[in-house]
Amino acid sequence: MASLTWVGDLTEILKRTEYGAVFGAGMSFPVWKGSAFIEGRYALGLTNLNKGGSVNLTNGSLVLSGPETDPRDEIKTKGLQIMVGYQLPLGAE
Repeated sequence: MASLTWVGDLTEILKRTEYGAVFGAGMSFPVWKGSAFIEGRYALGLTNLNKGGSVNLTNGSLVLSGPETDPRDEIKTKGLQIMVGYQLPLGAE
């Protein structure tokens, strides 16, 4: 079964630059010769990325009108990051 790949330029409806804030906390504790750590971060987009309009999706000679966005609707990013790791010391003690 052949699959179709649709291509569209989202920069027609989305802004290229975003400003945001990141909040986080972490802790580490000694383990063997290094230390283990766990960190958490929350990223919150402050910019409305929506310019409004629509984008055309193309596949070769096929063209479909893609989703249309209203410039009054807000599109903002947000994300959660959790990191776990182990730190080894570099150099002499």
